[in-house]
Order: sequence, then C-alpha cells, then structure tokens
Amino acid sequence: MVDRSVTFHDVRERQEKGAVSEVEQWRMAGGRMYEKTAAGEELRVRVVAGGRGIEIAGAQVRPLRPAQIEQWHRKVRLSPLNFEAHAVEMQVVTTREGEVERLEAVGERMVLVRDARTGIPRRTEDLRLKTAVEFDQPRDAQGRHVPRLEVHLKLDREVRRDRIGLVEFDRPVPAEVLRLWEALEAGRGI
Repeated sequence: MVDRSVTFHDVRERQEKGAVSEVEQWRMAGGRMYEKTAAGEELRVRVVAGGRGIEIAGAQVRPLRPAQIEQWHRKVRLSPLNFEAHAVEMQVVTTREGEVERLEAVGERMVLVRDARTGIPRRTEDLRLKTAVEFDQPRDAQGRHVPRLEVHLKLDREVRRDRIGLVEFDRPVPAEVLRLWEALEAGRGI
C-alpha cells in the first residue's frame, strides 16, 4: 500500500522557445505523476500511474508509450529530493572535492552535484540523455532545499527556464488527480 500522505506539488512558469506557460505538477509515492500545462488557450495534461500513462489535449485522449513514461520517470528521478530519496535503490556513490559533493547513480548514469557544506543542490545530469538542470536561488520549503529557478540544458545549451512560484510537500492531492491515477492503476478507460 502506498502512503498517500507523501506528495509533492509545485507550480511554475516555464519559458521555452519564446513562449510562456504555467505548469502545475503533482507527484505521489509509487510513481504517480500528473502535469498540467496551460499556454494561452491551450491546455495539456499528462498523467502516469500503475505503469500506464495518458495525455489529454482538448477533447483528445491518447496513451503514452512506455518509452515516454520511462523518460518522464527519469526526469522526475533527477529532481534532487527524488534523487536523494532513491539513492540506496540506485546504488549512489558519493565523492567530495573541496566545496562540491557529487552523488552518482552509475548504473542509471545520473548525477547530482550539491554544495558539500550546505547540501544545496546545484545541478543534476542525465549522462545517458545528455541533459542537465542547473538550480539557482535556493529557498527553504517545509525544511527542504528547493530552487526558485531551474535552467534545463541539452548538450550544455539552454532549452527552457522554469521559475518556481509554489512548492508544497505532503498536501492532499485534488480529487480529480486521484481519480485519474486510480483509473490508470485499475486499467480503466479515462
């Protein structure tokens, strides 16, 4: 049984390819993910639970392919708090050089770089996909270090910038999100 009290919620403004959108994310233990992206009149929702995923855009609902679900899971795993939570499972090796601590999941080819003294995350890297996220403007949210700004890179070139306005932990998940997760877990149509 998954502890439904362990949740993550954030709201961010995303700047990508000259466009601005608002993104709301919910995550719950057990691989449950929800992301709603609003850009002007366009609304897109992606949901994963129970190994299944869907994308809803307008009146269209389509399944996510297993590769899309796996890639989304990898991106979430690179979130510093998620990376740290799964460190034992991923067999993370930690090295320290001066002011920098490097946590590397060798088998997964993922890296978390953080300040050795404070533990504040600086960067994560997906060595397999050649992507990275740089973290800036750290703040405390319910006793955890979270950035106000994430700069997403591909081959060391910026592809998008997320300004995080709200971060909450262990909040009740909205009923409509829970219904989507439960329907996917039960294998029911949405």
